Amino acid sequence: MSVHYTCADALSQHLSADARKGDERTLKILEEIADEEPEQAECRARAIYELGEVQLAAQDSEKAIELFNKATELGDTLAPIRLGKFCRDGKMGFIQDGAKALDYFTKGAACGTPEGLKLAAEMYRYGQGGLKADGLKAIEFYEWLDELDDKEALLNIAEIYAEGCGDLKADGGKALDVYAEIIRHGKFWAEVHRDFNVKTERLEIYERALKLAAEIYRDGKGGGEVNLRG
Repeated sequence: MSVHYTCADALSQHLSADARKGDERTLKILEEIADEEPEQAECRARAIYELGEVQLAAQDSEKAIELFNKATELGDTLAPIRLGKFCRDGKMGFIQDGAKALDYFTKGAACGTPEGLKLAAEMYRYGQGGLKADGLKAIEFYEWLDELDDKEALLNIAEIYAEGCGDLKADGGKALDVYAEIIRHGKFWAEVHRDFNVKTERLEIYERALKLAAEIYRDGKGGGEVNLRG
């Protein structure tokens, strides 16, 4: 299985634009992997997904969707994200359907990729796919991402509280509470990396949290006194 999976994974990472248009050698390899026995599900799922990409490039959306659905059933992590975007945007023959898009995005998350959670959070945060903006539901997905150690999840939650979203009114106090948590967690990393003059994602998020928290105090938004030095 490892040999087949390595082949399928490499194709997934490096498949060229020409190959997606129907390069015979590449298609033959993909089809051979896609026809493997059921125990090769992981390899087959990736190969079937790539065959769907080939069909998409050939502008056969019906066949592409069929292959993406098949890859999703086999546990591919990319196919449900593709299908969710089609539902969210009403493209490739799909009627815009936010509920279906969310279902696909959460399936992608269940298969092991956090991208689906980010896309679901954004749908509620910005009212995409025909859904009404809902700050609390967006926060639920960002909290799930935080549990998966997504570095920007808390920052997004704080921004939702600071700006308000849908029926959720802006609450500077709650925003400051979240910024304070980011700052407490980031202080150690900031001190270590500043000594080496290294810019990391954690340091950038820490600095953004400091800046945004200061803006709430400066502009007098909300209440909720917190100890930012803690």
